[in-house]
Amino acid sequence: MTRLLAFGYVLSSVAVALAWAVARRNRDHQPVAWLLTCGLATDLARRLLHLAILGPAHALFDPEPLTGSARIAGHLDSAIFLAWPATFVAVAVVVFRRRRPWAVGAIYASTVG
Repeated sequence: MTRLLAFGYVLSSVAVALAWAVARRNRDHQPVAWLLTCGLATDLARRLLHLAILGPAHALFDPEPLTGSARIAGHLDSAIFLAWPATFVAVAVVVFRRRRPWAVGAIYASTVG
């Protein structure tokens, strides 16, 4: 991991901590805190998935398609990648429409499934 990437994760963690500090004082800021938390969690999860499974699998089977657990990890990576835009839409629904985000979650789950 480069220093710049590590610095980006540190700054993202600080942004999440500050967002939750503000959200504790005013509940109207909770959707943004959830958005930043989801962004950090998806970035970290995808990074770990690439380091542990996908990176070595691509090194071994580069011209061939992934199979077995590496293929499952690839699908999981795609699902995690789509969580960030789904969270963004859910926050927009909560903030602008004043509705619960469960419909967006159901659409995301059916799309990923």
